[in-house]
Amino acid sequence: MPAISTALATEKLAQRVEQARPSELVEIHSELFAEKPTPFRLAASDDVYQP
Repeated sequence: MPAISTALATEKLAQRVEQARPSELVEIHSELFAEKPTPFRLAASDDVYQP
């Protein structure tokens, strides 16, 4: 797997987070902060939220 710079990785993650559904944000948080529990739970209906 090719390595990318921290700046490029940060930019790619920021772009994806902007488009993510609430349930995906929980997964992203869990991956980035595996040692910390997810601070909230989502109901299934939260996944269809459109701002």
